[in-house]
Amino acid sequence: SFGTGVNSSVKRILVIFLAFMLFGAIATYAQSADELNKLRVAQALEQAGEYGKALNFFMQLHEADPDNFVYFDGLRRVYMNLKEYGSAAALIRSRLALDSRNISLYCELGDAYFEGNFPDSAMDAWNEALKTDPKNPSTYQAVATVMAQNRLFGKAIEVYKKGE
Repeated sequence: SFGTGVNSSVKRILVIFLAFMLFGAIATYAQSADELNKLRVAQALEQAGEYGKALNFFMQLHEADPDNFVYFDGLRRVYMNLKEYGSAAALIRSRLALDSRNISLYCELGDAYFEGNFPDSAMDAWNEALKTDPKNPSTYQAVATVMAQNRLFGKAIEVYKKGE
C-alpha cells in the first residue's frame, strides 16, 4: 500500500512538473514570436522611412532585452534618423558602460556628438577609440572612416598618418 502511494505521488509531481515545463516553453516561444514580429514591423517601418513609428517598436524591444545588439542598433539608427542625437549618444554611452573596449561604439558616439553639433565631444569620443587599441591598424581605419563620413577629411588624414 505504501509503495503505490509513493508511486502515485511521484507520478503526480512528475505530471505537474512536465505541465509547468510545457507551459514555460509555450510562453517562451510566444514571447520570442512576439519579439520577432515586433522586430519585423520595426525594420519595415524603418525601411519605409517611418522613423517615429519604428522608434516605438525598437524602444519596446530594447526595454525587453537591453543586451540584444540588434535591438540596440535599430534604436540607435532610428534616433540618428530622427536627429535625436542626444538620445542616440545616451543610448551609446549606456552600451559603452557594458562594453568599454568597443571601438565601433566610440566611433558611433563621436558621430552622434558631431551630428548633434558637439564637435569637441565627438573628437573626445574618437580619441578614446584610438586609445582603446592603439596598436591595431583597423582602429585608425574605423575612426578615420567615420571622420571622413562627417566630411572631416583633414582630421581623417591625420588619423591615417598616426596609424602608419
